[in-house]
Amino acid sequence: MVGRKVSYIFCFLIAWLASHAYSEKSNEVTLRTAIFRAHDITRFDPINSGKMSDRIITSALYSNLFESNMDRQNISLAGGIAESYQWQKNNTLEIQIRDLPWVVGRVSGGDVAFSFKRVFVKSDSTISKTLARYLCGKERLQSVDEKCDGINYSQRSISLTFPRKLPGIPALLRNSQLAIVPRISVDPKNLNIQDYSKTTGPYRHAGKSSSGHILLKANSGHWNRDKSASTIVIMADDYISIDGKNTPKSYLEFVKGNLDFLPLSNIWYDNSFFAKAIESQPSEVFTTNEMSVAGMVFTKKGFNQMSPKVRRKVSLDIQNQIQRKLKERRKKSKKRKLFGYARIVNQFVAKGAFGSLSNRQIDFLEQEVANGTSVSRNRKTIVGVNPSIISFLKKAIKHNGTYDLREVDKDKRYHLIDVDPGKDALEHPDLIELGVTAGYAESPSTFAHFFDIGLFKAADNKSSFDILDNYLSLSKRERMELFRQIHFDSLFTNPSIIPLWSYPSVAIYRDDWALDISKNSTISPLWLVKKKEMGK
Repeated sequence: MVGRKVSYIFCFLIAWLASHAYSEKSNEVTLRTAIFRAHDITRFDPINSGKMSDRIITSALYSNLFESNMDRQNISLAGGIAESYQWQKNNTLEIQIRDLPWVVGRVSGGDVAFSFKRVFVKSDSTISKTLARYLCGKERLQSVDEKCDGINYSQRSISLTFPRKLPGIPALLRNSQLAIVPRISVDPKNLNIQDYSKTTGPYRHAGKSSSGHILLKANSGHWNRDKSASTIVIMADDYISIDGKNTPKSYLEFVKGNLDFLPLSNIWYDNSFFAKAIESQPSEVFTTNEMSVAGMVFTKKGFNQMSPKVRRKVSLDIQNQIQRKLKERRKKSKKRKLFGYARIVNQFVAKGAFGSLSNRQIDFLEQEVANGTSVSRNRKTIVGVNPSIISFLKKAIKHNGTYDLREVDKDKRYHLIDVDPGKDALEHPDLIELGVTAGYAESPSTFAHFFDIGLFKAADNKSSFDILDNYLSLSKRERMELFRQIHFDSLFTNPSIIPLWSYPSVAIYRDDWALDISKNSTISPLWLVKKKEMGK
């Protein structure tokens, strides 16, 4: 009798294990995607994630203390690794850390402190130098073992003490550079990430797929993992030449059925290869709001050699000519473009976004453009232009002795903005074509970046630290008003930028998947691409 009971129990156990194994296997869902330059996982470090394509991978691997609710219509500040936070009377931000299991065990306050110090050693960004100055008393650390009086931690918390209360700090801590990297995964000598299988994000590195592509596996305990793919295969995307046009290889792979998801990419014109990709497979298109803005920025040379009045006339002249050309193209087009038309704009962030202009400011600028102006000077204005759109600009901007358009390498544009050419002034641009994607949510990082790359100019020669320090000390409403006023001054009072048109970002995915992100998102969070069968 006892033997029979043991037999029943044994059979039941075998059946349960088989059922459980089948259930686990049935929940295995693989997402196939492609991301530019994703040849080797070691190039994806949050500290170096300047490009949006890089941030798609780094955000999947590493989470921040705070993040944005990107799966909702209205993007807002939310807790990430931070479970809760509170300002204390001594200007200390007390942060409680989630108690969630990962491959590394549990992320501790020590991992957070280490991650920040690692940034302070390896990065010279305005964000890094500003935080280091607050917390460590200097802009750069030589070692992660240096003491920072403003950083104290325990297993489940970290305390950050500032010279005074800075309401903008939680929003600043969403910066991609400040993602939390477990100390155990970093080489102690050079501070490079050496083990990408130990991460704090929704996914971890799991080697190469059978086809040689980057393979990610889910961190099942992560709060952002609800109904997401359990495995992600990432093909390295590159441009290939088709009929003389540079086209992402991923479009062709999607047509062949080898990919499920093409992440958000900027597009403002009708792309025939994009259209073929959509028509080739049962698929859906996701289009963001028009957050990307193409325009021009005055270089140090152009800004210093032209008065504010002349710069404003140049702005109005170029805006008028390009607006006329865009309107002509729309009238001549026999059918609506696949992704709509480029929208004419008069500001450098999307309407309604944090720091966008008030309705009164917009009306003022639009009226001024409508009135028009003429430009009369003794020399040409040299304009550096991305080769991909120079043909359009040559058709739009008249070369009546006023403008000289020259192709420039897009990767050198930031250098050309800041260069002071001296005797070779005529060989360097007065203006550089430049596009930005600012997003709708508040981003102190974007505010600082606009100063770093010359879009915004500081009044009274203030340093980047002084500008950001003042910004962070204000309430959210005051921060928005400051951003808005500097934005307006950079367009009109002391012009440094010329906005031209805006356009959306577009993603394509097979129709058995769903993309659960906001139209205000600037990147494609891979954990928000979900298989429909797993529940919408």
